[in-house]
Amino acid sequence: MVLNDMSYDSVKTRFEKRGMLKCFEVVSALESLGFTVKEGKSPNHKIFEHDELPGFTTGSFNCGREKW
Repeated sequence: MVLNDMSYDSVKTRFEKRGMLKCFEVVSALESLGFTVKEGKSPNHKIFEHDELPGFTTGSFNCGREKW
């Protein structure tokens, strides 16, 4: 499933159904909202940032499980 061109509300609804998203879906959803997702210190750790959100620095999540 590719989440390109999804609205904020669509992405929010997907995240509220925790346990239903695979790691690549989380990354795609964040990127569709303008976030940059980078690898963290470990292979499963992801860090996301958004240069155009005042006051927001970074967030992170772990892709160690098959579904998030």
